[in-house]
Amino acid sequence: MLAVFGGYVFTVGFFALLSVTLSVLGTTRVEAVYWAALLSFLIYTLVIVWAAATTRLVLTSAVIVGGGAGMIGLAPLLATQLVPA
Repeated sequence: MLAVFGGYVFTVGFFALLSVTLSVLGTTRVEAVYWAALLSFLIYTLVIVWAAATTRLVLTSAVIVGGGAGMIGLAPLLATQLVPA
């Protein structure tokens, strides 16, 4: 359950944060979404392998779910940088 659903949460957070970060750094939005989506496949695979291979379930759960939730929460705050004041 942690590998599949926690990996999904982490990957969504990674995708959101990376696409917004790349946009803020000057790439076009299309390129930012493209690269974030492309790298998300790799991240999801790595998170699933890590969650399945670890023996420290509590630490792994905290990093995967907490990191994913943190990235999901941080992405909209960074996205406000895209809107001109």
